[in-house]
Amino acid sequence: PPLHGRPALLPSASPWFFLGATPPRAAGAGAGGLVVVADPANPSAPRLTAPTVPGARTLTGAAATPSQVLAALATARYAELHVHGVADAAAAEGAFLLLAPEPDGRDRLTAAEVAGARLTGAPVIVLAACRAAETTPFLQARWSLPDAFLAAGARAVIAADVELPDRAASALFAELRRRIDGGEAPAAALAAVRQVPAWASWAGHLMLFDAGAP
Repeated sequence: PPLHGRPALLPSASPWFFLGATPPRAAGAGAGGLVVVADPANPSAPRLTAPTVPGARTLTGAAATPSQVLAALATARYAELHVHGVADAAAAEGAFLLLAPEPDGRDRLTAAEVAGARLTGAPVIVLAACRAAETTPFLQARWSLPDAFLAAGARAVIAADVELPDRAASALFAELRRRIDGGEAPAAALAAVRQVPAWASWAGHLMLFDAGAP
């Protein structure tokens, strides 16, 4: 801090990333699937585009609660969260994901909750959510949703610090998934999609947060 989570530190065409602040957890014997969380049912938020991803375990609507999402991510190898991200500079969590309400009404997935989870499949997490890379205003420590996912065991996290266009973002993340699934390193795949002219006005704000070598 305060440079952590700034998108323009290096050219967007370069395959660069932020290195995680905590040592990555060792991967367990996770089932290893592809998980997509899309368009949670929340009365306080507008609907979102729900991409169709063949072979994915998809959580959508009322099923996409914080507890259900964390349970699905526990053994994932790759996950996309097409949900609303909310940045609150006055809150300790900085940014949180707005999901479907639990029976008790809780609908926020915060960095603190994520950091307390265990992602045994060492997944790549793609936060297709507005401002999900927003950091807390602390100068003495770094704390954000991407950092929390790394602490929970993610291998890498991709997130942005700006608003994302819903439909255009779905197309970018589909191409990103295709590249990584084809064997490209997340940094190289992200650098490639940032250069597509149709996405260039906002894709430069997508950043990679990497756990580093285990």
